[in-house]
Amino acid sequence: MKSRRKCLGHDGVPHTFRWSAVFFITICGAGRHRNVLCTEQVGERILEAARHYERINRWHVGLLVLMPDHLHGIFSFPYDQGMTSTVQQWKHYLARTYGLHFQRDFFDHRIRPGENYKAKVQYILNNPVRAGLVPNWQDWPYLIHRTACNGAGRVVQER
Repeated sequence: MKSRRKCLGHDGVPHTFRWSAVFFITICGAGRHRNVLCTEQVGERILEAARHYERINRWHVGLLVLMPDHLHGIFSFPYDQGMTSTVQQWKHYLARTYGLHFQRDFFDHRIRPGENYKAKVQYILNNPVRAGLVPNWQDWPYLIHRTACNGAGRVVQER
């Protein structure tokens, strides 16, 4: 009797084909040079809204650092959801729910293979240090930093 070969699907494993490229994103608050994002209540609300968007699979947050008047992050987005519409909807949610206002657009840079990903992470993490807000980035309370992920892209450790 001949053995039958198992037919393997060609759809791919969801966690390997689901997410788009990785982007470095900067979003500026409406009030430049004023602390509109880094107060205890506001900062935690922004971070929780980012975590919520991740839980409902609107994006994956690799790193998010709030600064007084802007934020920097490293994100990836599901292929079936556009980056621009996702960021706009998130900003709209924060405006409607918490009265936070942002500049109309945002800056994004796709991190390409061969680019120094670690240098971009260090640049973002050291933003509060360069601004003189803390002596060490580890002291900055307004951030999401994924220090390790398992093979499925799920967070193993977060700060």
